[in-house]
Amino acid sequence: MNPSVERFIERMGLEAEADGLPRIAGRILGFLITAQAPSPLDELADCLRVSRASVSTNCRLLEQIGAADRVSLPGDRKDYYQLASGFPQRFIEVTQTRLDQKVTLAREALRDLPIEEADARERMARWLEFHAFIRDELDGIAERWQARSLASDSTTADAR
Repeated sequence: MNPSVERFIERMGLEAEADGLPRIAGRILGFLITAQAPSPLDELADCLRVSRASVSTNCRLLEQIGAADRVSLPGDRKDYYQLASGFPQRFIEVTQTRLDQKVTLAREALRDLPIEEADARERMARWLEFHAFIRDELDGIAERWQARSLASDSTTADAR
């Protein structure tokens, strides 16, 4: 493996860890970003020098957050993984869904908190307000990303 690619993969692991994800998930994501083709679990495990079970677990996690796609190749029974098509947009959508869940949870909790629990209700209302704000902002981010991505795609196509 190219040393600069290996450094990138390792740094992606550290970044993922800083974001609360397993380091191996970040390393797999780094690998998938730099991979030329979809990769089977055993190749990922060999290249990253980790167990196949760990790779399998973390590939499923990356699927859940919209970062990786599991694909199959004709005539092959293995599962292959690649960077999710439309990764940034899918990541935004998964994040929106998670924030929707937090907003719903906070609304229900606020509704059920006794009126005499004024301090708890105030903190819960702030929690709800924050997550609803971030969720609303993500709509604008998704639109701006889509516009930027389309502009970038047309610029790339023009350069060919």
